Amino acid sequence: MKKKEKRMILILVIITIIAIILLYFQKRPKDENQETTQEQERIAVQEDGSKIATSEKLQEKRKLGEIEIGNINIREENGLAKITASATNVGEQKTEEMPITIVLKDEAGNSIAEIGAYIGTIEKGEQRGIQASANVTIDEVYDVEIKTNT
Repeated sequence: MKKKEKRMILILVIITIIAIILLYFQKRPKDENQETTQEQERIAVQEDGSKIATSEKLQEKRKLGEIEIGNINIREENGLAKITASATNVGEQKTEEMPITIVLKDEAGNSIAEIGAYIGTIEKGEQRGIQASANVTIDEVYDVEIKTNT
């Protein structure tokens, strides 16, 4: 081999090694920031700047006596958290109206905020909406607990 060919091969090897090193370090920070990634997976930021809590725990149905609560949606706009859910009477008789408390919880189960709401009378097999709001950020919301005030 000529001297020029050896230089070209050496230069190509060096460029290849540098490219591999750059790719390695470019991928590495994502592994180190796993906690940030998990938090981002729990909160979706919309184009308008509002945030939606997307934790899988929020998709679980909850039972409050003869009422099944599901479709829980928590959205924050300008520091105001808006909570909506559906309540279905799965019992054999109509349910009476009742005040409830929605407890927002972080991943460790700690209470972030308690928000009052109200479920009206629901006939057997019928469904009603639940709405509540509070001045609270939802960045740490992972789960909710719903309890009666009686």
